This record gives sequence, C-alpha cells and structure tokens, in this order.
Amino acid sequence: MTMALGGFEIPSLKAYRVLFVICAVAAVAAALLGLIASRTKVPQEHTQPVVETV
Repeated sequence: MTMALGGFEIPSLKAYRVLFVICAVAAVAAALLGLIASRTKVPQEHTQPVVETV
C-alpha cells in the first residue's frame, strides 16, 4: 500500500487508514481486557495478611 512520489515509495492514505483501524481495534480490546481484569476478585486465601510493626 505505497505510492511513488518523486522516485520514493511512501505509504498511501489507505495504508494509514488500515493502520488506524488496527490500532483502534487493539485499543478497544485492551480496554475491555482491563475492565474484565479489574472486576476479577482475588480469593482471600491468596492475599497476604497485613502485619503492623510498632
């Protein structure tokens, strides 16, 4: 998806649009995975107790 300009190959507008769509899909997927991960609760037996020292 390139075009020739002055003897050089540069990305076309279509290439930038495809890249933008790929990045947008990846960002939405990452946001959804982050929301799912933040709602997952850790079982109590896997948490470490808080120890206070005086």
